[in-house]
Amino acid sequence: MAATIQECASFSAAERRQKRKERILGTANARLEKLLPGASSHNTSDPLYITARDEPISSISMDATQEESCLEQTLNTTAEIDFVEPSYMDLIDINRVQACIIAGVMLRLLTFFHIVHSVSPFWIPLSLSYHTYLLTQVEKKYPKHGYIVNFLLAGGMSEKLVRYLGLIIDTLWSFSIDTMIMAFGFLSAHIVTLLF
Repeated sequence: MAATIQECASFSAAERRQKRKERILGTANARLEKLLPGASSHNTSDPLYITARDEPISSISMDATQEESCLEQTLNTTAEIDFVEPSYMDLIDINRVQACIIAGVMLRLLTFFHIVHSVSPFWIPLSLSYHTYLLTQVEKKYPKHGYIVNFLLAGGMSEKLVRYLGLIIDTLWSFSIDTMIMAFGFLSAHIVTLLF
């Protein structure tokens, strides 16, 4: 390394880059030696060992047999994924918006043909039993983290009570969302029946 500014100024840009590269690589090898004693000796017998000073390997230098062997190795080591068919309730949960709209349309058709006079006695037990079933299928029963849970915890309530109140609030929130979606389907079907 140059000792004075004048010596540094006399170097060309390529020489300065080369000096900087040597300085950085020299300290990297020293740090590696401190971390892993005996690791600084280069293992040149390993074909995959490349030092920072070596030329980068280009894809042009690889011949076709190496590329084919890499491709075969990649294809042979892919992990197999066991596909598990979702249960009926999982499919309903995934397509919950569509299921609620269909339920609203069906309930409107039942009221249109005077089979059912009120939707509430059918919808409330059906929806609450669905949400109760979903709640029983969860292994760890914790509420979704939200402002209400934070408010209850900040109020000094016990964690167990907050957890149960949070689950009740989450269930009521999901029930109200499903009811609104069902009402949208019900009213859409009602408008269609009025138009035709």
